[in-house]
Amino acid sequence: MCDLHGFRFQETEESYTSKASFLDGDSLPLYGQKPEGWKASGRRVERGLYRSANGLIVNADLNGSANI
Repeated sequence: MCDLHGFRFQETEESYTSKASFLDGDSLPLYGQKPEGWKASGRRVERGLYRSANGLIVNADLNGSANI
């Protein structure tokens, strides 16, 4: 279906997608293979809100889905 409509399909897992900051370009380690010392640049400040390293606040679901 993707080829038919001109979309590129790429399968990925969802590990760390909610924790890592898309806006800061954080890497997404595979589940069980998180490098020692890996830490997300931003963090969830409250339900539904995510703050990037530079202080930009975005919807937490938006951050997670952008990482996927």
